[in-house]
Amino acid sequence: IGIYEFKGSKYIELNVKSTNVYNSIKLNKYDIGKKLYETTIVKLLDYLSLINDKTVAGVNVRIEGSTKNFMNENDTPTKIKYDFIMKTEDIKNYKNKDITSQRLLDNSVILMDNERVELKLQ
Repeated sequence: IGIYEFKGSKYIELNVKSTNVYNSIKLNKYDIGKKLYETTIVKLLDYLSLINDKTVAGVNVRIEGSTKNFMNENDTPTKIKYDFIMKTEDIKNYKNKDITSQRLLDNSVILMDNERVELKLQ
């Protein structure tokens, strides 16, 4: 846990490491990001919605995932780093059922290996 500065604002940063290794033959990096969102971020949102610190703009959940070719026994996992930078207000709106999970993603900044990306859940 720490503080992450992004575009002049401070975010609480949580670092999470996924123990799952995803099959690169079936899932690309975007699919893995969606899986990590659905299996990890969504579970954290109940807790993250309780943040009332006005000195921070929101939360950055940094997740490290891994992928490898399951057909190649000698393939070693490749790490992928995702940042889900979410504003506190958007998290609360999601938990209050005022916005959808997709809208929360759309309102967030998502970085995949430090490159800005969009994730579409459907």
